[in-house]
Amino acid sequence: MKYHYSRKEGWLGNPCGLVYFKGRYHLFFQLNPYLPRYGLMHWGHAVSEDLISWEELAVAISPEEEDSCNSGSAIVFDEKIWLFYNARTSSGEDVICSAYSEDGLCFTKLADNPVAKSPYEGTSRFGEPFVFRYENGFRMLVGAGLDGIARVLQYESNDLINWKYMGELLTDGRYGSVIEAPQLIEIDGKWVFIIQSERHLPTKVLFAVGD
Repeated sequence: MKYHYSRKEGWLGNPCGLVYFKGRYHLFFQLNPYLPRYGLMHWGHAVSEDLISWEELAVAISPEEEDSCNSGSAIVFDEKIWLFYNARTSSGEDVICSAYSEDGLCFTKLADNPVAKSPYEGTSRFGEPFVFRYENGFRMLVGAGLDGIARVLQYESNDLINWKYMGELLTDGRYGSVIEAPQLIEIDGKWVFIIQSERHLPTKVLFAVGD
């Protein structure tokens, strides 16, 4: 018995989402199916009924019009699995895109992609969206960096398709030049804010608890 999921071939890392949908747990992760090293990023996909034994499925997202499909998050809403990921365009711009599935097997990219772009002009870091429910709608955190200062941006939506930029949730150079993998989760009435700081080597994951 093994408790760690692994693929038969390729490179995998960065779990991008774990959701429960139609009786099975769905695990998504970064995948290079062609070589045993980091490279052209896809979204791998596996399912389990007990979180111990996993079945490898077909790739969920492949870079087609994008240069790469990088990390993000998954959420279940309206009888669908929604995936949000950081896409790198052919022009080198980082944008947020989305895909959905009604059966948990085949995923369709939104025709209106990207769903969010960086509010900054010029060169900036922007990616790794984390989407979560908030009150009657949804929020999305995006890790960012501008002028050497780490930032976390926040967006809001009522339908997971149309997103409105709300502003910077965090702006602090003490955490380096960029924040990666921001998350905000509610536990027992408290909110836990989690970030990955690129300033520290080895990389550290930091958290804060608040109201």
